[in-house]
Amino acid sequence: MSPHFFRGLFQMMRPVRLMLLLLVSLVMIGSPRVVVADVPTVLDVSARSIIDCGTPLAGRGFLILMTVRHANPTKSHYVDKIEIAEGKSTVTIDLQPQSNETFTISTVLCEGRDYHAGEELTVLARAHCTIHSWGIWSSSVTIPEFEMPGPIALAALTLVSLGVFLHKRRRV
Repeated sequence: MSPHFFRGLFQMMRPVRLMLLLLVSLVMIGSPRVVVADVPTVLDVSARSIIDCGTPLAGRGFLILMTVRHANPTKSHYVDKIEIAEGKSTVTIDLQPQSNETFTISTVLCEGRDYHAGEELTVLARAHCTIHSWGIWSSSVTIPEFEMPGPIALAALTLVSLGVFLHKRRRV
């Protein structure tokens, strides 16, 4: 094949190359977009002690409060469920559409039904969006949280007894 053949072929391909270059340029300019999926976030999980769970088999319990944030909720784009990991088990709570970006969900964990007396239970939560799927797990809260009435009461009683004993000893 002669060099004239390649030169002729190159000349014929010039419009095709130009169109291909134009197409690649349009794709490069139009495609890079930053897309952010706003998955729901569990901002806080806390536990409040309650006296009675209201069931015959259950003793005292804890009210679990979860604060969730999810931007731009609509009737078709909302947090549809919360998943709570309680120790070794997982519970799912189905939700109705929300109108606020930040909202609070509550549930009750009862001694004897959800956990055993004296057991320490770690609770985590995550939220699910109808469009963006699951958010990440929250930080954990340990139940019973800050609950130490026995040791605190014993220490207070010991200090009061010691004070009374020392006070009586001074008088004698």
